[in-house]
Amino acid sequence: MRRIVLLVGMLIFAGCLNQDGGAGLFPIEENDRWGYIDAQGKVVINPQFDYAEIFSEKLAPVKVGQRWGYIEPSGGLVINPRFDGAGKFSEGRARVIEQGKFGYIDREGRIVVEPSFIWAEDFSEDRGLVLYGGKWGYVDKNGHFIINPQFDWAGNFSEGLAMVLVSGRCGYINPDGQFIINPQFDWAGDFSEGRAGVKSGNSWGYIDKSGRFVINPQFDE
Repeated sequence: MRRIVLLVGMLIFAGCLNQDGGAGLFPIEENDRWGYIDAQGKVVINPQFDYAEIFSEKLAPVKVGQRWGYIEPSGGLVINPRFDGAGKFSEGRARVIEQGKFGYIDREGRIVVEPSFIWAEDFSEDRGLVLYGGKWGYVDKNGHFIINPQFDWAGNFSEGLAMVLVSGRCGYINPDGQFIINPQFDWAGDFSEGRAGVKSGNSWGYIDKSGRFVINPQFDE
């Protein structure tokens, strides 16, 4: 019996369609092989892959044997399987793994950032978050460091700010790496609609982009 990987109930909501990378397709598994259905549940790409991820920017990473490549919405391979691991495309770049290290490729499958990082995240707001030499920093789409590795932990940029952890305290930097909100919180999340959840002591509240509490810490989570 076919097992639908995404929650079927979510497919009836239009908002879910914004998460399919514009392809209108969703991965499924049948008899240990992966394929894709459309929003009506019709099989569009027959199950044939060892694993399959969602479409993003109209390309989807798929596993063939022990290697990863990318398909287009017709199901044809556009980037041949040759990577040890592969992530979704974001802002024209996708993270890939070769010999245990992370790098980035473009939509043609060309390596534009050599695999040299311990870890890498998807690009967000023209910045790629990477772990190098035990510290987190940010690179541009050609792999040049914009913000040198210096943080104990860090998050993706969202609404022009990124959470970073320094000496056990979280604050926020701008795209140039300057602190806009000094490290002072026990933990912190990404900004969304001008607000970010932060933990102070044992309680969570919300701050604005100046670092001022708009909802005082009072929640367990």
